Amino acid sequence: MVQYHLGIYAGHDTGVAVVDENLDIVHLFEEERFNGEKMTYFNPYFALKEIIRLPLKHFKTITFGFNPDEVQADFLKKFVRFQKIRSEEILEYLFGKVTWDEVCFAGHHDCHAAGAFFPSNFDSALIMVADGTGESESTSFYEGKDHAISRISSERTNDFSLGILYQYFTEWLGYRTHNTSQHCGKIMGLASYGKPVYRERILEMLRSEGAGYRWPGGSLLETRGKIAEAFGGPRPRPVNSFSREQADVACSIQTVLEEIILEKLGAVREMHPFQNLCFSGGVAMNSLLNYRILQSGICDDIFVQPLSSDRGIALGAALASAARFSSSRSSASRFSASRRKIQNVYAGYGEISPQAELDRLIREYDFPVFVESREASPKEIAGFLDAGQILALFQGKQEIGPRALGNRSIMAAPTVASRDRTNERIKYREPWRPFAPTIMEEEVGHYFDRFRAEPFMSVIYGVLPDKIKGMEGVTHVDGTARLQTVSEKQNPVFYEIIKEYKKLSGIPVILNTSFNINAQPIIRTVYDAVLTFLCCGIDGLLIENTLVRKKESLPRDCLNRLDRILAEVTRDARSIALQILDYSEETRKLLSELLGCPSIRFRKRYGSKPISRCFIKGHTKMSWDIISHMT
Repeated sequence: MVQYHLGIYAGHDTGVAVVDENLDIVHLFEEERFNGEKMTYFNPYFALKEIIRLPLKHFKTITFGFNPDEVQADFLKKFVRFQKIRSEEILEYLFGKVTWDEVCFAGHHDCHAAGAFFPSNFDSALIMVADGTGESESTSFYEGKDHAISRISSERTNDFSLGILYQYFTEWLGYRTHNTSQHCGKIMGLASYGKPVYRERILEMLRSEGAGYRWPGGSLLETRGKIAEAFGGPRPRPVNSFSREQADVACSIQTVLEEIILEKLGAVREMHPFQNLCFSGGVAMNSLLNYRILQSGICDDIFVQPLSSDRGIALGAALASAARFSSSRSSASRFSASRRKIQNVYAGYGEISPQAELDRLIREYDFPVFVESREASPKEIAGFLDAGQILALFQGKQEIGPRALGNRSIMAAPTVASRDRTNERIKYREPWRPFAPTIMEEEVGHYFDRFRAEPFMSVIYGVLPDKIKGMEGVTHVDGTARLQTVSEKQNPVFYEIIKEYKKLSGIPVILNTSFNINAQPIIRTVYDAVLTFLCCGIDGLLIENTLVRKKESLPRDCLNRLDRILAEVTRDARSIALQILDYSEETRKLLSELLGCPSIRFRKRYGSKPISRCFIKGHTKMSWDIISHMT
């Protein structure tokens, strides 16, 4: 019988993952795709509910992606108390009839490391984890060999954190929000417009009396103030334009990040020589940094985990336990042979019958769309792209991670005109942010400065100067692009569309961006796809091989109906409630305390009212069923 391992992560970018005994990804569901909040902090209840809905009914392990020995949060203290009182009721509520052999815990950086090494297919590698913070560490190095990983060293967040430093400069540049990390990629794009004129000023703030770096003033808490002393107060957000100073500061902090990471890698290499590098953690989302690492020659090969941010913690937790049990029952060589490099990340939510669901939505909701073709070919789709149309593609299982890779994608020609139209009508981004290209894998060396497959949009490459013409819309101001390569094996439909586009334009590249509106998660269902299609400037929607168009005019009553539907979707996503039926009074009281809503009273009989106000006020960030039984 195949053994399955479940990983669960609750923090930000929460989710759940299932892997099998061969360390293959079976399922991975991100909570944001269910509750509609990008990079959500809500616990992954709806994602877990989706796992339980599947035929899998027994797990060898359930592993939580944190180390309870290092986290003494009030939540855990309450949870320990709660486990002693009627905990079987809640376990049955959460997991239904699912059973398991063992509950495990894995540290935050350990999960990042496992998630980077085990899918890499390297027999041995240095593993670097860099992020804002784990339980207490910010940068960690591991050795990975065959079936095991072991930690070499860690830097404490209280001493220094490159991830937090980059976030603080992101705030200073105008992006101070409740979750600044979601804006860090914008600073990487802005950096290309500036020069590193403030590099030395930043490094001077960070240098310690001994080796290495430390927080300005010796304290994390003083860092924002020290940045303000050195650069003045925070600048306004660069929405439509930016100042020369902002571009130069962005370039300077990007340069400092690259230099310190390479310095750390060099120091580790002196004591622990390596050829292969695995990289994960939020800092690994910086694709320009990954390009610099490749350029430096410090390693022969690199694998950047496609889910480098905390989106990958649940996967790493499951992999850590799967590796432990696999190695305990087989030799290292057998275990190593069972591993294979991750080929795709299409392991998310998938509709059973997307075209049937489309027909149902059109019939029941009377959406103002019509089916133009039931057999739209890649050649036809390529022709529409070449004519300047913007099309959305929905097929198969959803991509996991932050990048659209051809299953939930918006496609356009790689021209400036198509790029600008995509931004003005759909994405509403800052105009200086780049869009990404997707290229046929066998063509990459003819258009970019490296002949290397990059199926996950993890690394930026330089565009060859004589190839920029015709793809200016996906080439950044510095002549680079964060590309995706696609092979016929990886994604046949997406590949054929690009192949047909090459026949028409002579260029084996299209613009590929995520199927969503700015600041929203990538769409998950056919329902999401149709709503997004209707509410922005996409010209056509391809659901598998069915091409859908909008009717020429949208009547006022239809627009009002769409407004109501969108309002309901938003309300349902943000209205968090509890489903408490026949639990004991003591259990209900403790559960209420655990969820941070001690004022809520429950009753056994049906009857409900929304409690979204409680959550809007910030009383809790737990995510549960959208059913409330209370007085």
